[in-house]
Amino acid sequence: MLPPLLAYLGRHCLIGIAAGWSLLAGLIATDVGSLWSLLSRSGHWPEALALLVIFFAITFGSLAMGTAVMLLGSQDGDGEQRRRRRSRPALGARPALQTAGVRKRR
Repeated sequence: MLPPLLAYLGRHCLIGIAAGWSLLAGLIATDVGSLWSLLSRSGHWPEALALLVIFFAITFGSLAMGTAVMLLGSQDGDGEQRRRRRSRPALGARPALQTAGVRKRR
């Protein structure tokens, strides 16, 4: 059995890969930027398609994992969003201004 953090990252990586492949399938199906036309007319279309599939998987899998890591601290144990309290300065408080000592150059 995997440690919980690796299972968490693996699950999000698979979600990102699925999202990337879905986007790629949509781009090819709708022929955005003549992508399907370029692939179908190429003599090396399997290699080109394999590169697209691999790089979409890497990009979107990494994006989903990075997002999951950044959101780790924003949820409590029950999965509910935790509100972060922002520290506000006290009413009427102002930063103290001081002069900085500067040495003269000769």
